[in-house]
Amino acid sequence: MNFKNATMSSVVLGLSGLTPVIGAGVVASNAPCVLVAEDQEVSGSITAVGMDKSFTLTDAEGATHQITTNEKTSYSLDGEEATRSQVIVKGADVVAKVSEEGVALRVNRVTE
Repeated sequence: MNFKNATMSSVVLGLSGLTPVIGAGVVASNAPCVLVAEDQEVSGSITAVGMDKSFTLTDAEGATHQITTNEKTSYSLDGEEATRSQVIVKGADVVAKVSEEGVALRVNRVTE
């Protein structure tokens, strides 16, 4: 795509209400991504830990959940208070209470 085509595409996208992003990457996965409609509890294994404050949890059905943490997220290890680094570990089994925005309110790592 040359600059003229990129500019025309940006105009068309802009008029349609979409924000054009040139050079944006796309992440592909075979597993379905689940959107949370309201606060809910999700459980599964952490399959990826992001460089930011996010992690990916895969549940028993194979659905992936992209979950973000923040300064209000609480952590526990087998029911006892813990730190983020003790709980958010690739391969760990966790139960997370997640807001409808995908932010973890509480994450409990289960080792037993």
